[in-house]
Amino acid sequence: MTNCAVSVSENEWEMWLEAIGEMTVVRDVEFPVSLVAGDVGAGRLAEQYGLTPSFARDLLPADVARYLSESPVLGREDVGMHLRKLIAECRTCGGRSVSIEMGLDRIRDETFEQDFEERLKLLRALIPCADQLRVSICVQVRYPKSFPGSKEWEHAGALVHEVMHPNCRLAVNLVPEEFPPNFDISTFVRSCCFRIGTLRFHHGLASGESMADDDMATWAKALRGHGFKGGIVFSPRVSTADALQAACRKIDRWARLFE
Repeated sequence: MTNCAVSVSENEWEMWLEAIGEMTVVRDVEFPVSLVAGDVGAGRLAEQYGLTPSFARDLLPADVARYLSESPVLGREDVGMHLRKLIAECRTCGGRSVSIEMGLDRIRDETFEQDFEERLKLLRALIPCADQLRVSICVQVRYPKSFPGSKEWEHAGALVHEVMHPNCRLAVNLVPEEFPPNFDISTFVRSCCFRIGTLRFHHGLASGESMADDDMATWAKALRGHGFKGGIVFSPRVSTADALQAACRKIDRWARLFE
């Protein structure tokens, strides 16, 4: 069975955990690392509901990641030490996958070698810790691309390829309502399944935003057919308790497709 989880909002996480705690199929959650590392009680509440924080996201804050290669060299080692500490804390809470924002949009053609190398150094510095703790480090990347001509997808794939370690993979943020008209699920899965550690579905409940059950069944079939070993994270866009509960019921139905 593919491990399925719901991504918990950094805000109003008590409401989110209460709703997820009532789910019957999904018993795993994804926390932002700030909730795992901070002593805010999110982990304890998840435990009370019988939930496991198997996934963590945003190991490196976006405002830090974007300027990684432009920050002063002094202090960079402290960043690595801090991130290794966070990975260990995530693992203690039950985490098996931690995704990291790498500021891929700041890798510029004119400074490519330096920009790419700084991100590669950071990933390589985290791998021994991830390997020892049996945690996957997943580079966050969006699909479809955030804007025409973006090279974020290629940069993310190149980073994973250069690290060349089973504990370094992709965390793909899928935005289904932005898929091109000719998007084919099976073709997409075949092209990159072996590099993905976490597949995160972002969806809403407004008309045209929520994925059809048939589409999710196609995803499940394609991933099974290619021996997908990663995890599935559902990240619903909701703002009220009622909408969240409705989303959780839908996600429970989808999760059965991956059993």
